[in-house]
Amino acid sequence: MFEKLKSLLLKFINILVILISLSCVGGLFFIGSILVTSIANAWRLTGYLDLRFGISVVLVYFILVWLPIWLITRFRNLS
Repeated sequence: MFEKLKSLLLKFINILVILISLSCVGGLFFIGSILVTSIANAWRLTGYLDLRFGISVVLVYFILVWLPIWLITRFRNLS
């Protein structure tokens, strides 16, 4: 009885961790898409590029390129 309950709770915890992880990844891609849209609009519609444009470019690189590569290498080294 205890083993069945323990396995059920472990499955629930695994599903919960997966859902939280997927929602975090989805949130990062949502923020990244907003930043990419603002970068495209700033680059296309204005004749000059300001500090906000530069910060957006750095954040897009960090969120969409560096962070996924860092997470993949970190989780590969754990196992």
